Amino acid sequence: MQNRFPINGASHVSGRTDSPLLELTISDKKLGETLGAWIIPSGNTLTADDVRGFCKERIAHFNVSTHVMFKDVLPMTVTVKPQKFVMCQETEMVLTQAEEETA
Repeated sequence: MQNRFPINGASHVSGRTDSPLLELTISDKKLGETLGAWIIPSGNTLTADDVRGFCKERIAHFNVSTHVMFKDVLPMTVTVKPQKFVMCQETEMVLTQAEEETA
């Protein structure tokens, strides 16, 4: 199994856009974990395919975010740090709902 480091993709994408970005690991039934990204769009027309395509050109394929979500705000703690566990739970819930709809 390959080590996946969310920081790799985040550092490359933040060079592409001025949008705030946070990458996290998400549970996956098939692979165990995959990478996901939450991006706050800043008025540009960035798409999930743009983000993945940009990363595929610059980093190893296993460090490219599988799931890219665009959000208005990131959930924060009182000390203004992103709540990654909340973001993971919400992403997994969205993916589970999408999986159930296609089944």
